[in-house]
Amino acid sequence: MTKWGLFIVITIIMLTAAFSFASEKPVWVESEGMAVVGEIETQKEVKERAKIDAQNKAIEKAVGVFLRSRTLVSNSQLKGRLQRKR
Repeated sequence: MTKWGLFIVITIIMLTAAFSFASEKPVWVESEGMAVVGEIETQKEVKERAKIDAQNKAIEKAVGVFLRSRTLVSNSQLKGRLQRKR
């Protein structure tokens, strides 16, 4: 197989994979974001934080959340805790 033939085969495989992921049905989600107004923040900064909060909540509703947690206990006492959220 020539280099061009291999290139074409790899390109077709990659495009097929890309279209298979893109063919999922879109989901419509509504969410509300909240942010507390501080003394030194402008109204624009607070609105931006509320917008980011709303976007994060919308993604959590549409896609879901994966949470992993680990706890280290030694002699019946908590030594460490690790939590990850994706």
